[in-house]
Amino acid sequence: MEEFIKMNFLSSMLQNIIHINDENHDEETWYIQMKAFKDMHKISEGEEHYRYCAMTVQDEITYPSLEQMKEYILKAYSMDVSPEDIIDQLKDMKISVDDNLKEFNLKYLELYGKLSISEKLAITYKDYLNSIEYKHQAYKGVWLAGKMEIPKAIEIAERHEDFVIKNRQKMEVKRKYNPNPSDQKNFNSKYKTKNFSTNPLKTKSKIKVNACYCCGESGHLKAECPEFIRQEYLRYKELVEKLDQSKKDSLNF
Repeated sequence: MEEFIKMNFLSSMLQNIIHINDENHDEETWYIQMKAFKDMHKISEGEEHYRYCAMTVQDEITYPSLEQMKEYILKAYSMDVSPEDIIDQLKDMKISVDDNLKEFNLKYLELYGKLSISEKLAITYKDYLNSIEYKHQAYKGVWLAGKMEIPKAIEIAERHEDFVIKNRQKMEVKRKYNPNPSDQKNFNSKYKTKNFSTNPLKTKSKIKVNACYCCGESGHLKAECPEFIRQEYLRYKELVEKLDQSKKDSLNF
């Protein structure tokens, strides 16, 4: 009974508020008056507030739909794209050989963190594997570890990438402070003994000792050779496909 009396009283008070109709479109004044009315009578947001607003508008206004509430949530949480778009973006992400893996993973986790628990199920460790296929050692480490959650896969990938970087740094220091004995011998024979009658064919063969064993070019080792990495990746990829096929065959059997 008290609720009914209160509603009648407030409905009568609404007569003092500007009404929106075909002739009057002063939405700004309507907003100011409705806000004052709401604050004065301590009307809470939600259905009650909507009901009084509807009384002052000629055309029917609808309560927010599920789609409208979804748009509001996206804006409230600073999500410029929908979860479906984020999932597609994650599946399309791909790192190049020269990119920094940790920076790539930060962007990957930032997008992944915007998904709900159920939405994260759409992204598997295989999707992450595809995104880092050009990082040979990181790919190998995650693939050997098997099925796991995305954060764990990223942790393993970075661990293997750190190992590769530290190994490369050690090799550079070793080459800098401990030159190859054959190089030192060539240097001594050229500048100390001044023996210029060295057979050029022998000299050429010594230079080839320091060349890459895979492509034959100088300037890098076999482990760092792009061609070697590509060949190794193709071998691993072929092995994965064979294992997947054997699993399917066993299931069909």
